[in-house]
Amino acid sequence: MQNLDVLNVKGNHLSSLPQELSELEILSVVNIANNDFKELPEVLT
Repeated sequence: MQNLDVLNVKGNHLSSLPQELSELEILSVVNIANNDFKELPEVLT
């Protein structure tokens, strides 16, 4: 999973993301549209 560069979790009613996402060094695109986030997840900032 270290080679993951695109993550699409659109429309999954998520309210948080795991902190481990920060370990994905080549992750360049994350689609979090249509979920239940109240603010931008800290792991993406």
